[in-house]
Amino acid sequence: MKKKPVSANQGRANPHREIYGSSAWRKDSLAHREQNPLCAQCYKEGRLTPGTVSDHIVSINQGGDVWDWENRQNLCKKCHARKSNSERNS
Repeated sequence: MKKKPVSANQGRANPHREIYGSSAWRKDSLAHREQNPLCAQCYKEGRLTPGTVSDHIVSINQGGDVWDWENRQNLCKKCHARKSNSERNS
């Protein structure tokens, strides 16, 4: 019997899984990325990199609004991972 592959996020508690898995979030996130196609952090550093992750500037856990576009920025996977790790370790 084959074992299912283990994802990097398996076992992590995510109280917002319902939101991120919803069709409303996918549509809204896609619309935001289409209007803001570049990674905000790379752009600040003078690089033009596609943004692939719709990131909450103020995390939902810290009281950030899920749906407010002013609380979102697009990041590339590398910048998003760096930001997420920094938030976890602070």
